[in-house]
Amino acid sequence: MPLPYTEVSHYEASIAIAKQVGAFQLQADKDHRGALGMSPAKEHLVLADDQFELAKIMAASGNPRALLFLERAQSDVDLALGLAREAAARPHRSAMNEGPWPSFK
Repeated sequence: MPLPYTEVSHYEASIAIAKQVGAFQLQADKDHRGALGMSPAKEHLVLADDQFELAKIMAASGNPRALLFLERAQSDVDLALGLAREAAARPHRSAMNEGPWPSFK
């Protein structure tokens, strides 16, 4: 049972985008560290890769749940991309918070 071509292509394109935006190189900091000790974005990319590999193995053995693991992998890549965007915006937000205007905390 092969995995659907369109879903596999979407996953692979998402991984390529994650590489382009530097999600694999993000470093954890004291406030943003995942359970594995790396940045949350990178952690979700590692999980996505594991789930994609499991999906391929399950598909090769004819297990119908392979598609579920492919969908989980795609969800983790999507989340990693969102986390990478948030991490990229973080310095801009803190700079805006230090502007000449009063803080309303």
